[in-house]
Amino acid sequence: MYLNTNAEARIHLIYQAQVVASGEAAFGAIHAPGFDPRSAVVLDTLVVVNAAAPAPNLDGHGALLAGERNLYYTAYAPEEFAVVAVTPAPAYLVLAEVWYPGWRAWLDGIEVPIYRADFAFRAVYLPAPGEHTLVMRFDPWLWKAGLAVTGLTLLLAAWAGAFAWRRRGQVRP
Repeated sequence: MYLNTNAEARIHLIYQAQVVASGEAAFGAIHAPGFDPRSAVVLDTLVVVNAAAPAPNLDGHGALLAGERNLYYTAYAPEEFAVVAVTPAPAYLVLAEVWYPGWRAWLDGIEVPIYRADFAFRAVYLPAPGEHTLVMRFDPWLWKAGLAVTGLTLLLAAWAGAFAWRRRGQVRP
């Protein structure tokens, strides 16, 4: 058995953010000398789910504020989980979960954007100090479209089968 003593937490609060305009820029920023993923996050503004406004930059001053900091899961399943975050300042809640389209997030009951963080992960902006509850759910529209197409196909197959069954009993002249 091997114990990785350098493993990072799956969720953490970050008070310093760098916003970049492309995946290439994000990849370069996270591989730059001096980049520390425990204290800064790189956000790719081209890959955002449900964003009405650009991702805010943070200068890192929130990390210096005194106050309670806490993170914990209240529920965890492969398709949905909930996290409670307590922070003394605005921050990004960075999740070491793979960024993938189809995830949706609600912060304190209001749907919020999900940012691609550090080229591969997810982040949600916490705009105010205090306690927040984040719920993330995998809810891809493509799955719903596939379900609709499957339902329509089954309906058409049943109709064609019923039509063929009726025609079978009729005598042809």
